[in-house]
Amino acid sequence: MIYLRPVLSVLLTLFLSACHASPEKSMNSSLDQLRANASAKIDLQKCKAQGGTVRSVGMMGMPSCVIPYADANKICSDSKECQGICTTEATTAGTAVTGKCSVNSASVFGCYSKVKDGTAEPGLCVD
Repeated sequence: MIYLRPVLSVLLTLFLSACHASPEKSMNSSLDQLRANASAKIDLQKCKAQGGTVRSVGMMGMPSCVIPYADANKICSDSKECQGICTTEATTAGTAVTGKCSVNSASVFGCYSKVKDGTAEPGLCVD
């Protein structure tokens, strides 16, 4: 009878845990709620007036107004020369480089090095 208590305790725990939503389902509904909240905050008229379109961005696919930049892919040596940011493919920090101006407001995602005063900053990956 002494051994029966731990077994009953484990069985009861398993039974009760089966009643809860799976972590994956809970995470998906939370992610859906975050996306809905982000979408509700977008001013569609303002987005369109800036030439933007609403798209899912980043690893989580959050809706965002993505605005194209007129100086996309222009050669640059600093973000001060761009509507967005001046980047180069990941390289050694401190290296003298030229970069390209970002294509749009969602170009902050991915792996790259920012270029500041003609020098590569430490590489980063954003998603």
